[in-house]
Amino acid sequence: MARQIDTKIGEVGVSSTIGVDINLTPVNVAIAAMLSDGATLTYNIEHTYNDIWSAHNSDEIVWFPFIENQSANADGYYAFPVAGIRVRVTQHTSGTVTLRVLQAGI
Repeated sequence: MARQIDTKIGEVGVSSTIGVDINLTPVNVAIAAMLSDGATLTYNIEHTYNDIWSAHNSDEIVWFPFIENQSANADGYYAFPVAGIRVRVTQHTSGTVTLRVLQAGI
């Protein structure tokens, strides 16, 4: 069984963060960024190693780029544990990008 979670954004900014179960071995996380029909935007996929569930200030979370400056559908996978994944829209004219995270073993 696998767990699939989607988050969507249609403006300059960041999506909700999707948490990853780092206690599974192996982690096995696939990601896909899917643009709506006719979307004109640029986005990055980012991940963090910080505990996204702790009560600290969200400004203290450090984000690392994984897929950068994309303006079309893209996919990839994490073979190493990360705590959270999100999509950042850097330029937007129209449309949305949906980030789908699929983690095996849940």
